[in-house]
Amino acid sequence: MAGGLTVGLDHLSFEDAIRDADVSRTAAYRCWPHKDAFLADLAVALAEQAIPATPTRAAHGTAMIRAIVTEHADELATPEGRAAVLDRVVRQTAADDFDLDRAEVTRWQTYLAVVMSLQTMPAGPLRDRVAEAVSNADDRLLARLERSYQRIAEFFGFRAVTDYGTLAGIGVAVMRGLVIGDLARPATPGQDLSATAFAALIGANIEPSDTAHWDQETIDAKLAELAVDNIFIDTDAPS
Repeated sequence: MAGGLTVGLDHLSFEDAIRDADVSRTAAYRCWPHKDAFLADLAVALAEQAIPATPTRAAHGTAMIRAIVTEHADELATPEGRAAVLDRVVRQTAADDFDLDRAEVTRWQTYLAVVMSLQTMPAGPLRDRVAEAVSNADDRLLARLERSYQRIAEFFGFRAVTDYGTLAGIGVAVMRGLVIGDLARPATPGQDLSATAFAALIGANIEPSDTAHWDQETIDAKLAELAVDNIFIDTDAPS
């Protein structure tokens, strides 16, 4: 056990996969002459589909934010009030993201299996393909979260004191850690932890970019910005 436990895909049977897929062995072996080629393609496909830590969700997230901002619209007049509303948005969307992420247990297990399988793959082109797929999927997630953070901060008249990419990297690491911890200890109060962690992350790394008093016309214009299906529409575009 000096090397620790390992996780991989080697236990999967190529023959079982062929049978379960109900395809001919000839066709399968024409595509994948050997098991390693099949496992590499499988790992790449899984890596591309199994990244589970999703940032604030499109229309769902927009509806949440719209409800919070509308309820507390009278606080948007001052920078202090806007900071308080932003804090509520971050806490509630983070708790909601946590609930949605941990509900995707199968995707998390798949993601972890793919990542850990890299540790047992021999160096070479096959391992490189899987590593690239995992890296590309992570990059897409980070880019999406980076733009989400920027969109929310700027909506409330704030800017990051560090770059949004760094905040996104920390945010993804925090959420993954919380979800993995919840898989190991389901009784963990993850919602409270995620709300507190993300409120602290954002609160400590932003500053006002707009210190003006917002009049009712400005506040109404902000509410109008939220009267759409998805304020994160650019976030869902391919990177």
